[in-house]
Amino acid sequence: MNRTVHLIVNPFGGTQDNRALAHQALSTLNGLGIKVNVDFTECKGHAMKLACSLSYAPEKTICGLGGDGTMHEIINGIMCRPSEEKMHVALLPGGTGNSFLEDVGVFKFNDALRMIIRGNYKNIDLFKIQLDDSYHFAFNVCGWGMFASANAAAESLRCIKKIRYHAAGLWEIIRNRSQQAKLTFDSQTIEGDFSLIVASNTRNVGKSMMLSPSAKFDDGKLDLTFLKQSGRWALMRLFQKLPKGNHIHEPGISCIQCREFEIVALKTTLWNLDGEIYSGKRAKVTVLPHALSVCI
Repeated sequence: MNRTVHLIVNPFGGTQDNRALAHQALSTLNGLGIKVNVDFTECKGHAMKLACSLSYAPEKTICGLGGDGTMHEIINGIMCRPSEEKMHVALLPGGTGNSFLEDVGVFKFNDALRMIIRGNYKNIDLFKIQLDDSYHFAFNVCGWGMFASANAAAESLRCIKKIRYHAAGLWEIIRNRSQQAKLTFDSQTIEGDFSLIVASNTRNVGKSMMLSPSAKFDDGKLDLTFLKQSGRWALMRLFQKLPKGNHIHEPGISCIQCREFEIVALKTTLWNLDGEIYSGKRAKVTVLPHALSVCI
């Protein structure tokens, strides 16, 4: 069977020249007899439209070259397709954050390219998110509160490249804004002021931040982390321990596994889905076990 890779490239993401990386991937894969088609995204949402509308072929892999946001768009495009026309997905690192690849131990472009050449696939879980009246899918993270506002701040700090997530996190700690919400999971309801509520499908989020050390992307569960309103020093301790996942032992932090949860905020606020920012008041998040075939 002749393999085809359709490469969807975000030319604006990350810290490298993604056009040059796309040329490298094209040359390498073609040299091995793998047919490659290339599209460059032109605006936000373009990758999703491409993934939704590409012609179906069972041997085709839709491969993003970008970060978590590019992968997010491609997956949402794939999930718009009829179930019998969903295709494999792969990712080449070309963004500031590549959380999924970090989870499988791939940090370099050439290593990710070799993974695509081998062509091994695994079904992973996805989150289905009903945000007010709209539906979205996420493969990495669904976050609210400080976790969403910090990501929004990081978007305005792209000029400082890889450290932008850490700088945005420190800024949000200084601001220390909590928000009122009702959180429901496993027939339990908690109401009050929260600093953050975030569900993870992968261990890592952003750039090398191990939010959920026990998370697995194929266990049919989500790892839910939440923190009620806290002081700046408590938040700083958590932030310092986040890269290695040691924050989970700090007082006040709650970490559980479940299959769905719901957040009802007091007002319309920001939400972080795989690093992409949305707005809404109410979200219901459900795990879809083994919903997507991904190259690993």
